[in-house]
Amino acid sequence: MCDCALIGLILVLRSTPLFGTEPLRVATYNIFVGNPDLERSVGVILAADLDLVALQEVSHRHIDVLTTRLSERFPYRFFPDSGQSDGLALLSRVPLANERYRPSRRGLNGFAFAEVEFDGRQVQVANLHLDPIRTWTLAYKLTVPWQLLWQGTHHRSELAQVSAELRPMVATIILGDFNTIASKAAPEEFTRWGLTDSYAAIHSNGKRVATHRAAILGVSVGRRIDYIFHSRELRTVDSELIPGEPSDHDMVRSTLEWSE
Repeated sequence: MCDCALIGLILVLRSTPLFGTEPLRVATYNIFVGNPDLERSVGVILAADLDLVALQEVSHRHIDVLTTRLSERFPYRFFPDSGQSDGLALLSRVPLANERYRPSRRGLNGFAFAEVEFDGRQVQVANLHLDPIRTWTLAYKLTVPWQLLWQGTHHRSELAQVSAELRPMVATIILGDFNTIASKAAPEEFTRWGLTDSYAAIHSNGKRVATHRAAILGVSVGRRIDYIFHSRELRTVDSELIPGEPSDHDMVRSTLEWSE
């Protein structure tokens, strides 16, 4: 009788999911600091039906609108203090914990970190906006060749700073605008860390699509610079690019669940 009971218990445990079936829907979206129609971008966010969204290029004039329009969908929000950064935000349908902002020591922007509970387990989230190629002044334009040459080194330095903020052995999602214009240092480094490129895990053309729209003399020069990476505790069920106009970036949206 005891043996039968033990066998029955084993069968029950094998047939019972370790975790629930609700997926986690996450996205990254650079809303563009000069956004001429923020309401349209709000519409993009609402239509995506997300649990967590990482935003970049959030100016101070955007915060009131985002808070008013998105507070019902995302009751938990992290905007770094005005003295720290006006560029990043995390909006969530589940509570955020251990929220913090770290300015980049080598770049123009910085990193926002938080933790969420997904289906009874903890996930750490990092929203990154890696250093861009700076072209908005004449002085910057004159240094573009050197910026292109050194971008990979600068990004690797930023990622070392990010790595120091992350806890080992905790499920991880790293997403944001990686500004991979002259160097693929960021996606290459995350792959070396054992993280999964969510979009590329689903789409064979993942390395060829563009998430940033730009053109020179009418010729498209857009590149894929917006990414979602996750650790092996999670797996991608679906991933897609969502048109992000009027921003010059498209949204990257992924549906994740726990790995078996």
